[in-house]
Amino acid sequence: MANQENDFYQKLRLKIEKWLETKEGKTHKYSEYLMAVPDLFHLIVRLMLDKGISVQDKVKLGLAITYFVSPIDLIPEAIVG
Repeated sequence: MANQENDFYQKLRLKIEKWLETKEGKTHKYSEYLMAVPDLFHLIVRLMLDKGISVQDKVKLGLAITYFVSPIDLIPEAIVG
């Protein structure tokens, strides 16, 4: 499992790095934050696999992953601020 995690992690980082080298990537307003995405995802996955983390906290992490990757904005910033 660890090799699959690292493969996905490395592939995701590589894709983002390549995109950041493009004209669109260099001028995108969030480009400086995008490299944190694979690191955050990797951290959450590692925490989900950690036996020292409680089931309740793993549920919260699962919800965080779902919210992070969901195309539906459940809490619109335009309304909440």
